[in-house]
Amino acid sequence: EVYLKLETALPIKAFKLRGALNKMLSLSPKELARGVVSASSGNHAQGVAWAARELGVDARIFMPTQTARVKVDRTVGLGAQVSLVGDSFEEAFAQAQQLASKEGKVFVHPFEDEAVIAGQGTIGLEIVDQLSEFDWVVGAIGGGGLMAGISKALKSIKPEVTSLGVQAANASSMAQTLVDPHAPMEMPVVKTLAEGAAVYRASRRMRDLLASVLDATVRVSESQIEEAVLLLQEAGLTAEGAGALSLAGFHQALDDISASAVGAVRLPSIKGLQHFG
Repeated sequence: EVYLKLETALPIKAFKLRGALNKMLSLSPKELARGVVSASSGNHAQGVAWAARELGVDARIFMPTQTARVKVDRTVGLGAQVSLVGDSFEEAFAQAQQLASKEGKVFVHPFEDEAVIAGQGTIGLEIVDQLSEFDWVVGAIGGGGLMAGISKALKSIKPEVTSLGVQAANASSMAQTLVDPHAPMEMPVVKTLAEGAAVYRASRRMRDLLASVLDATVRVSESQIEEAVLLLQEAGLTAEGAGALSLAGFHQALDDISASAVGAVRLPSIKGLQHFG
């Protein structure tokens, strides 16, 4: 049995709302009055914009020029000021940090922030509330905040649960450094369908946190991501490439299990997956 946690039911149709809102609710009135700044290659921008609108806070978001137009328009529609900068998340991120420092605004990090990670971790708490028995949790890795939060929350309650992180092969800097701590923390910018999770420079802090709570990673090809998107569409569900990463990764994991072992194997013993820790 496979269950999907449909974060598309949230107001911005993405889990990023959880972390952004939790971070901003942790700020003092004086901090909120200064306004917030962030960077995003995906839905974090909409999460910050939605939370800022609800709290009456000014928000400035830096996004890469290649960001899907619909995401830019939705962020602007939520009341945030958007600046398109550079060809990658890293370039937009640098500009956002500079502005926050120059103007004294609060920087809402898309993943490397305890309050943001805890916000994403509420997904794990809801999974425990909604499912009495489950063995695996599979989720996408971009910067790492989602699976760090979910895995940490789940393992504090059900330490026997196996946690699998999934990245697009074209943007797998975190996966490569989790498997090999001596691997480069950065990889060349290559286009991917999962642009909402395309972080090409892994954070060492997030790498260490993920290594402590994840059991394995898997990288999926562009064709696998496309197949997962189409499969969800056939089921009447709409998902962008990043949203389909977990399903693509789950199918890849199943491909690595011999038919005779299905139903009797736990993820850490699956051949072909990249383990660490």
